Amino acid sequence: MALGIDIYDRYQDVSDWGALGRSGVAVVYVKGTDGGGLAPVRADGFVAGAKSIGKPVGLYHYAQKSPSPEAQADVLVREVRRLGADGLPPALDLEDPFTPGPAAREFARRFLLRLREHGYQQPVLYANTSMLNGIQAWTLPVPGLLVWAADYGSNDGDYDQEDRDRLRRRYPHPVWMHQYSSTGRVPGIPGNVDVNELFADIQEEDTVSWTDRIPFTAPDGNVTNFTAAERLVWTNYYAGLIPGLHASVNALAAAMADGDLSPDAVLQRVDTAVRESTAQAVTGSVLPALRAVVAEVLGEDNAEQAEAIVSALAARLKPTA
Repeated sequence: MALGIDIYDRYQDVSDWGALGRSGVAVVYVKGTDGGGLAPVRADGFVAGAKSIGKPVGLYHYAQKSPSPEAQADVLVREVRRLGADGLPPALDLEDPFTPGPAAREFARRFLLRLREHGYQQPVLYANTSMLNGIQAWTLPVPGLLVWAADYGSNDGDYDQEDRDRLRRRYPHPVWMHQYSSTGRVPGIPGNVDVNELFADIQEEDTVSWTDRIPFTAPDGNVTNFTAAERLVWTNYYAGLIPGLHASVNALAAAMADGDLSPDAVLQRVDTAVRESTAQAVTGSVLPALRAVVAEVLGEDNAEQAEAIVSALAARLKPTA
């Protein structure tokens, strides 16, 4: 694990880059772009400063509702390349004016896939745990996605086991970096600064593969290794299945409370709920994930073949009556 900071010249002032370099800070993110253009205060000075002390530095983009996700991703990429700020993968900062839900999820999906089109195979999504859960970030069909989760406990600037446990409870999915406080203090920066715990090294981009095995820790502490493809497909399946089942179970409970259902009718309702929810999960969640996997493996030149494979899989996955 390593200490990271994210800074923006409007809110922080680096008075001594040498002191910052000796402080134990390992990585630096700088706000580079906002909506359809550059951040109101440009990132040039902070990027140059981080490079001068040998720290990996990357840019993050503050998302707005317009222009399109692709246009905003293009703005970020141009600034990353202009400044040579490629020591860390480019990151999407997804917060206000977005709220957790389908629109935010779709924006994130399109933005992050656009970064991959530009060659950044491990794009980063920054959001608080409420947003991450609200968009079901662990099911996003974005290969190589790294999650940077914001979740504050005591927000006292220190990082301890309580902060780790709180994050696991609030977002029990893989996290690359945890922003745990907005009141951190580091030498060289007067005043408060956002501080982060970096959990894992970044893999070389050309080693990221759908066959890479990813450890997943369940709430009970058991660890299972899934391939990246398996994890994406199954998490999408359950993400699509569970909401439908919840709705059906709630309706069933209400009917039973009113005394409207016989035991046979209850069993029939349960069977129908499972079948309908499974169909929704397959069409709404599993197939998009499979499409992403197959397209990634076969490449753009084989798009028709990829679609034919997905269509064949869809027919096999369709629940039987």
